[in-house]
Amino acid sequence: MRRNQNGFTYLGLLFAVAMAGVALAATGTLWSTQRQREREQELLFVGNQIRQAIGSYYQRSPGLVKHYPAKLDDLLKDNRFINVQRHLRQRYLDPLTDSPEWDW
Repeated sequence: MRRNQNGFTYLGLLFAVAMAGVALAATGTLWSTQRQREREQELLFVGNQIRQAIGSYYQRSPGLVKHYPAKLDDLLKDNRFINVQRHLRQRYLDPLTDSPEWDW
């Protein structure tokens, strides 16, 4: 009777390890999806801030002809006036690449 039960514990242990692997894979996928959603939310926030800054830059253009900024740094420090205007408080990092460089 002892011969028939050899390997039962080993088989149970293999099954437990396989189930732990499946659970960890599912958790990793869930975590990755959650992180991507957080980055997308941050990207929407930053995009909205930049959009508002561009609108402010355009509306406050001196003279009759309105201009858009040539580069992102123009939103940080607008030297068209006697007093420096700041349409954007800081230079945001790209949330998806964590890089200070934006391609526009």
